[in-house]
Amino acid sequence: MDIKTDRLNLVPICKNHAKELLTLWSNEDVIRYTNTNLKTSIVDCEEYIDKILKISEKENSAGVYTVYDNEGIIGVVGAPTINYYEKSYGLFYQIKKEHWGRGYGLESAKALVGHMFETRKVNHIYADSICKNNKSINILKKLGMNRVAVEENRFEENNEFFDIYNYSICRNEWEG
Repeated sequence: MDIKTDRLNLVPICKNHAKELLTLWSNEDVIRYTNTNLKTSIVDCEEYIDKILKISEKENSAGVYTVYDNEGIIGVVGAPTINYYEKSYGLFYQIKKEHWGRGYGLESAKALVGHMFETRKVNHIYADSICKNNKSINILKKLGMNRVAVEENRFEENNEFFDIYNYSICRNEWEG
């Protein structure tokens, strides 16, 4: 099922999106603070999408969506299952660098979170961010998420360690 906003269309990810997602997943700046490895070919992207789809099906996740604007695919947003029985899910988003600063990360995340709380009756949504990724932290705060924990020195970049901030929002806190 597609999720629409005024500017964006979120479409369930499929292998047909691999070619356009290569520019997203091959950009070091985009995946710098994620748990995704750099992709160097369309085949890499297809294999990654296959992995995403298998995990989503196995874990009954809310899925991963490609994010479209009026020009084409500009990113992905997803909600993997954390605990199906407790109805808790994660949240992630990645937007192509040339589209940064336009509010697409917040808009796509807000659309998915709203969809999750309203249609899937999710109880909790969690997200994390590296302490120095201020843009992502601002998105999480604008979604109404609260920082609930700090994992000290859990992320390594260039032999330097950084904290990971954990965020959460429950259905009764969501204001859409």
